[in-house]
Amino acid sequence: MVEFINEAVKIETVQIKIPWSNIPPDITHVIIYLIAHEAHHRGQIVLVARALGHRLPEKVTDGLWQWKKRHHEVQVANKKRS
Repeated sequence: MVEFINEAVKIETVQIKIPWSNIPPDITHVIIYLIAHEAHHRGQIVLVARALGHRLPEKVTDGLWQWKKRHHEVQVANKKRS
C-alpha cells in the first residue's frame, strides 16, 4: 500500500478500479452510494430491534442521522470516565 501511495504522488492522476463494479467511479455516484449504504445499516438496526420485540422510541430513530450530536455525547461520556 505504501508503494502504491508513493507511486501515486509521482503522477498527476491515479486510476484505480472501484471495488463496486455496479456504480460509475465519479465522486457523485460514490458519495450517493455511501449515503445509501449507511442508511441501509441504520435501517437494519431498527429492524433487528423490532424483530427482538424492542420497538425503538421515535427520539432514538430520529437521532440515528445526527452524527454530530452523537459524537459530542461520546466525547462527554469519555471525559466523565477519565
